[in-house]
Amino acid sequence: RIRRHRYDPETQEWRVDESLIKIAAEPFDEGAMRQCYRAKKLSFGYVQRFHALDWKKAQNFVVKSYKTEGDAARAFDDVRLQAEASLYADKFNELEPPKPIHVIAACVLELVDDPTTP
Repeated sequence: RIRRHRYDPETQEWRVDESLIKIAAEPFDEGAMRQCYRAKKLSFGYVQRFHALDWKKAQNFVVKSYKTEGDAARAFDDVRLQAEASLYADKFNELEPPKPIHVIAACVLELVDDPTTP
């Protein structure tokens, strides 16, 4: 189970919802600061019977995890910055540039059953 934190730059508020997630045990790639994992997420609206979960229909995601512990504040700062960049990209794209800018949505995932996260 996860608690997903998404930032809305227009209202400057965090939205929180809960979902189910499966994260691969091993990273498929890594950078200098984070490791990347394959994941699948099911919204609780889709989950009717826990024993009948169909993970094949779940959305694919990439989950990034900091290599060092204690980076919760950094994770929230990174997501807020990315949401603000997305807002500016949308405003820029309204001008119909020859090459629009697309910013991938990001969120902070808190593993509800693991107190060491996000």
